[in-house]
Amino acid sequence: MASRAAVGAWDDAADVVVLGLGLAGVVTALEVLAVDPGAEVLIVERQPEHLAGGNSRVSGQSLSFPTDLDGYVAYQRALNEPHPIPERLLLAWAQARVAQIGWVESMAREVGFELAMWTERGAEFPDLPGAESIEALYTLQPATATATATATATAAEEGGRPRARGTFPSGVWLCFKAHLDRRPEIRVRYETRALDLVQDPDSGEVFGVLARHGDTTVAIQARRAVVVCVGGFEADEEMVRDYCGYSQVHPYGTRGNTGDGIRMLQRAGAALWHMRNATETGGIHPGILAPPYTSPLLRNPHMRAWSWLDLARDDRRFYAEAQDFEETHFKQRVHGVWEDAPFARVLPVHMLFDEHTRTGGCLVSHALAWTPIVDGYRWSEDNGAEIERGWIVRADTVADLARAIGRDAVAVAAAVARYNDGARNGQDPDFGRDPARMAPLEDPPYYAVELVAGLVCTTGGGKRDERGRVLDHHGRALPRLYEAGELGSFHANLYQNGSFLTEAMLSGRWAGANAAREVGWTEVN
Repeated sequence: MASRAAVGAWDDAADVVVLGLGLAGVVTALEVLAVDPGAEVLIVERQPEHLAGGNSRVSGQSLSFPTDLDGYVAYQRALNEPHPIPERLLLAWAQARVAQIGWVESMAREVGFELAMWTERGAEFPDLPGAESIEALYTLQPATATATATATATAAEEGGRPRARGTFPSGVWLCFKAHLDRRPEIRVRYETRALDLVQDPDSGEVFGVLARHGDTTVAIQARRAVVVCVGGFEADEEMVRDYCGYSQVHPYGTRGNTGDGIRMLQRAGAALWHMRNATETGGIHPGILAPPYTSPLLRNPHMRAWSWLDLARDDRRFYAEAQDFEETHFKQRVHGVWEDAPFARVLPVHMLFDEHTRTGGCLVSHALAWTPIVDGYRWSEDNGAEIERGWIVRADTVADLARAIGRDAVAVAAAVARYNDGARNGQDPDFGRDPARMAPLEDPPYYAVELVAGLVCTTGGGKRDERGRVLDHHGRALPRLYEAGELGSFHANLYQNGSFLTEAMLSGRWAGANAAREVGWTEVN
């Protein structure tokens, strides 16, 4: 924390200063102007413009809208166990989620986008109470040429919506970025990294922020409030070790999420929550690193061939590889309890497959993660280019393949033979893999690719209330300090698909509206 007395002259000023240009930050800024069109809003963004957007830019772009309030309250309560959020906050969150769909549709229409039905498979955890309140998943995509705003609105009123035309990468982000582009009165300072809050040391009242631009420290005055929307800490290896307990994980999203918000909030006296949940809420997903790219590509969750398996450090299989993990954010049920699939605990891991799987489709997803969407790498459909690049190892026999990747040839051959026997017999005796998703590795040549543990996001941050205010260790709001997005997320354990982006919108609207209503403080000389 920097005290006001330690700051000389202000280098910049606005009524509301928003830290972070992800979806939460953009919605916060828009909502400030919706409440007070005359307010001055400044967004402070760490990244250059072409790398801005945070995780919201490269996520799966799914949205979910509960259809029943009581059911959704029960479902979200069950998802969060054993880390409940206050019932008052839970109810406010649920009420806003149920009412959110109309606002999203309206915002989409204004910039030529449409809310489209993605899938009618809704709840990720249908066994939990209230799961029926999530009936479908949606996304945002550019409206078709024939879909006028009036026609789209009429269809929505009648309960019908267009179908998603496949996966549109960054659709939700691009929709709201289009709103930002139409509002030049919202200023953005790119390549400016927020470092610390400026506060009264006694009351905790926030007056502004210190930030770094190049080699220069700048003091930015916030006459009404600061809203922190800088994301989590998944790109900070030390924090991931300390809070998540993982030593070898790689973020799928922005490299800018290095825990700056956590450190600022700690110094400001904020109470933290959800720093180490029972499960990693966004999931630990298998990915593939492709040097020189620094973020992994997500292994395709919709494989079209099944002659493959994963081997752990000890040259043995360690889970039912091909289950519907894409529907549970890579959680598996163990003795009736949902847990993270154990990738990060058994590294190094290799995926072994044969020619049938190699030619059966692309090994990675093009629809999410930083490397395909922002860096622009397009993995080949038959995986051939990646073999030539050396990312995938090829050999004529399983034993030769094992030696090529530094594994014990006898042990690997035994593991593959046991798996093949199970596949031919229609039963996995070790992990219960679905027989319909098992096929023997018997079509040479054989291939191996090293898998890494990919981290979607972290949800820890400052404890907040239903107005978006950050709370101190006594449950009191820190004056003029707000928070939105994944930093301090409401999600504390299991995650329902479509909730992070809707939370970014909802929490941004809460924080933006209440920050706009603050009465500006007056400098006293």
